[in-house]
Amino acid sequence: EAPTDDHVLKLDASIFDNELKKSKYNFVMFYAPWDGHSKAFMPRWMSYAQSHKMAGTEMTFSLVDATKERDLDKRFEIEEYPTLILFRDGVPKRYVGDRSPQHLDKFVRRNLLKPARWLEGTDDVEVFLMGRDVTVIGFFDNKDDLDVYHHAAAEFDLDFGETKSKIATEDWKAPFPTIKMWRDFDKEPVRYPGDVRDLDAIKSWIATEMVPPIVKFENKKQLERLFMGPIAANIFVFLPEDATEAEKMSKSLESAARQLRGKVHIITVDAKETVMHDYFSLRESDGPTIRLLSHDLKYQYKGSLEAAEISNDVVHFFKEFEAKKLVPLLKSQDPLPKDGDVLQVVGKTFQSLLMDNDKHVFVWFYAPWCRTCKAMKPVWDKLATLYKDEKDIIIAKMDATKNEAKDLHVRHYPTVYYYHSGDKPRHEEYDGHMETDAFTDFL
Repeated sequence: EAPTDDHVLKLDASIFDNELKKSKYNFVMFYAPWDGHSKAFMPRWMSYAQSHKMAGTEMTFSLVDATKERDLDKRFEIEEYPTLILFRDGVPKRYVGDRSPQHLDKFVRRNLLKPARWLEGTDDVEVFLMGRDVTVIGFFDNKDDLDVYHHAAAEFDLDFGETKSKIATEDWKAPFPTIKMWRDFDKEPVRYPGDVRDLDAIKSWIATEMVPPIVKFENKKQLERLFMGPIAANIFVFLPEDATEAEKMSKSLESAARQLRGKVHIITVDAKETVMHDYFSLRESDGPTIRLLSHDLKYQYKGSLEAAEISNDVVHFFKEFEAKKLVPLLKSQDPLPKDGDVLQVVGKTFQSLLMDNDKHVFVWFYAPWCRTCKAMKPVWDKLATLYKDEKDIIIAKMDATKNEAKDLHVRHYPTVYYYHSGDKPRHEEYDGHMETDAFTDFL
């Protein structure tokens, strides 16, 4: 039996799968005891779990210390702390978004309750369609068809409805079984053309049709939808500063968008969108260019654009990505001096400074905005000072938001890796407390 604490189960790898089988819904928080975000959210998580228990919902709430349960951490690809995953009949659904009770409730309702609103007839359908950006309605008279539709609806943060009214099917030209989608960027609804019991096909259709063929970066609502569903990558097209040239380039992308529809999302980025230029480390000299970013955010890829062949360039670029012929574009700062006794590593120097030597290497990967990382800096500085005269070990750090290296995948902040002398690039992830004494004991 799993131990409990204020209505929350504490799970480890030995009982995890068995506990999932005991309840239809299990909402699990993966956390790190030393992480500031985990510490801040923990009281709210316990309170949220208690409120659901008092309300009598059929939801089980659980905790997993991901620093101890490394197999579970890797199995579910925990990239940050805390990470919330809802298991429905053992199938994981990761929560992404604001961790306020209101947003969590919306996520829970979509997955715990019926994800589609019941519509009695034609009038209900008409009212349901009013004032919504994207609306999906299923017209069904068969429970098995409806169950598949519900599973698809639970994957998306959209407005879903359902009806079995024969009059509604006639009025809305949707004979049983039919799924239709209304979008604010198109006057006419689109109808799902495939098998209504093919869950993957329905999800792919929704992910494709819920946004226009070309998404403008400034449209934040459409941009947020790009990370729902199974489409695995986004192509960002960075437009020139000249408005006329930018409009011309956007127009020329339409052919590529039609050819790649359902495979990849295409996003145009204006020259004034400095946030994305900074993210991809673009300079003015790069000019109009394209980048592909996979949804796992592990790598970005660079493509080229020729004014006369923009559409062909984009299609060719994506086909090269599909064929795994592209070389990842790795971000890097310029080489940096030591910070006190800590060796500062960047993408360009990662291989030469850390891998191509016969020393043990202890590396802290951080993000400048991470509160836990900020608190850890004096701890790491002290550790480096303690080991500055040791000849066989290097104490180093790297800003993982600005630097990348081949086969290096930092999944959460802070992350500390230990590279053994003579056994590189293999490494082990440090999973203890982020304190000087704990680090020295580990070493």
